[in-house]
Amino acid sequence: MSEISREVLTGVGPDGIDVREYSDNQDVKLPSVTTVLQTRDDDKSNLYAWQDRNDGEGDNAYHEHLFWYKRHRGTLCHFSALEQLDPTLEWSDDEQQSEDEIVRQIESEVVGDHSREILYSVLKDQNSVDSWGDFYDKHSPYSEIDHFTQELRRQCERDIDYFLQAFDEICTQLNVGPDDTIAVEKFLFNEQDGYAGQVDLVYECPQTGDTVVADLKTSSGCYDKHKIQGAAYGRSVEILMDLDVDRLEVWRIHPDTGQWAVHCDDEPTEIHTSDWWDDDYKTLLDQFLELSNAFEYDSPDDYQETTA
Repeated sequence: MSEISREVLTGVGPDGIDVREYSDNQDVKLPSVTTVLQTRDDDKSNLYAWQDRNDGEGDNAYHEHLFWYKRHRGTLCHFSALEQLDPTLEWSDDEQQSEDEIVRQIESEVVGDHSREILYSVLKDQNSVDSWGDFYDKHSPYSEIDHFTQELRRQCERDIDYFLQAFDEICTQLNVGPDDTIAVEKFLFNEQDGYAGQVDLVYECPQTGDTVVADLKTSSGCYDKHKIQGAAYGRSVEILMDLDVDRLEVWRIHPDTGQWAVHCDDEPTEIHTSDWWDDDYKTLLDQFLELSNAFEYDSPDDYQETTA
């Protein structure tokens, strides 16, 4: 396959959304699965309520801090876990950016905010502190900036450690190891259906013999967009890797609450749950292909770009 590259086109998608665009060396350009999913007409009331609760006022956490932290933490969690199944997995620009943002604190996207405020939001969200007063009992407001930066780094490392422990437990219970792994972090450039992406994990289940497409998440729930995303990857795996996908899974590991679950549309083993998974693979795929077929965006030669 041609070499695949990625970049973000700012504001060129429907309703001005940013488009993560994949391209090959044959000048074919395709939008990412996650970009296409942004055009879903889904109910965002829970998201808006969460943002209202985390508006940064008074003792409230600030949702922009949490979006920033969880996005970069998720990238580092994914790499740390999947490297266990494929030691040859390469450190990408995504991981480097996340390490720079959180671990090295070279440059924060949360412009104008002190690492103290970001750390407070993270700890408040995880119920580790109740208020600014509680926070200052543990971290003096007179501490140097480096103190808060180091504490934020340590918190991220603790979250990654939990993610790894839960990931290892899932692999142990499913008896999944490197020998069962078919692909890890594989680019899927699906010209036939007009979209691209990067699947987290494809493996053969030792207990059932099924070919499984699994997506790793650090979220508090398994949402419809996660299941549809898995179906889109499943379709591309079947086309590009010539495999019959038997099952979609979401491995949900939530460091903030210390909970994990393996979600799918049935319960082939004791650790799987089908709670809140009502649609089968075909139904989910049909939902995605309808979005993909309708997706259009501008891809000018002189767009404003940022690093993906």
